[in-house]
Amino acid sequence: MHGRITPQFTFIADVNGYYALQPTLTYRINDNVLANVTYSMIAGSWTGSLGSFRQHDMLSLRMTMQFN
Repeated sequence: MHGRITPQFTFIADVNGYYALQPTLTYRINDNVLANVTYSMIAGSWTGSLGSFRQHDMLSLRMTMQFN
């Protein structure tokens, strides 16, 4: 897509057995409008510090308009 799609990937892991995964995809419609899709997933044991968010995956859609 000639630089119009920008993928990002974030992975966080701990020795206690929990991890967080967040892939993001940004699509530049034109110079002033961006569309962003993000998926957040947290997995691991209930005893870890991120364990309270377990089984609560999120999908985020965002549209950004830049006025210059």
